[in-house]
Amino acid sequence: MEANFLTAVFLPLALFIIMLGIGLTLTLEDFKRVVIYPKAVVIGLVAQLVVLPIVGFGIASVFLLDPQ
Repeated sequence: MEANFLTAVFLPLALFIIMLGIGLTLTLEDFKRVVIYPKAVVIGLVAQLVVLPIVGFGIASVFLLDPQ
């Protein structure tokens, strides 16, 4: 895939604006909640870092997708 204006400028800028907006809405209470109830954060991280790649590999294997 060759880089064009959309992929080189617009998408990173849009991602920056979205992440900045989400970050500005965080409060100290949000961080306290993570310390008090870490189970939800751990489950989310494990799901994203372990389960999601396994599911993706399984789908690619079942449908015999090309490596690209």
